[in-house]
Amino acid sequence: MIEILQVLCMFAIGVFLIAKPDLVWKIENFLYVKDGSPTQFYFILARSCGGIAIICSFVFGYVVLSE
Repeated sequence: MIEILQVLCMFAIGVFLIAKPDLVWKIENFLYVKDGSPTQFYFILARSCGGIAIICSFVFGYVVLSE
């Protein structure tokens, strides 16, 4: 049961990273940066990590559900 919750969380984080990388940047850096903005490289990296998280959630979900 806990594995299914982990898969859902991983999928949700991946979708969030792809859909709103600017909001993720604000959440990560609101204590460190004032009036700053993320670079284009950050957006590419955040969306890439989101895609990897979604793929991993499908693979992990398949492994968990096939047992």
